[in-house]
Amino acid sequence: MPQMTITLPHGLSAEEALKRIKELLGKVKEEQGSQIGDLEEQWSDNSAKFSFKVKGFPVSGTMTVHGDRVELMGEIPRGLSLHTDKIKYAILEQGSKLLE
Repeated sequence: MPQMTITLPHGLSAEEALKRIKELLGKVKEEQGSQIGDLEEQWSDNSAKFSFKVKGFPVSGTMTVHGDRVELMGEIPRGLSLHTDKIKYAILEQGSKLLE
């Protein structure tokens, strides 16, 4: 599967960034349940392993919250690889708003 790496800079404390991300994941589970399924996250301090399905395609990866940035690394299924740029742009756009 193709790899995707995204770095989102922020000016928040690591604790505040982590809080906002966890809140967002809770909202995604509630609001996007029809398109995003089986969303799971396993946190250990400031790092998480995550997995979910988008339109039936499995997506998984890791997320680490640092004092000045959030790093996402994930695997995109081949069935979604044509949309990698669009996915990356959406994450960057929404992540930037979240971490302002």
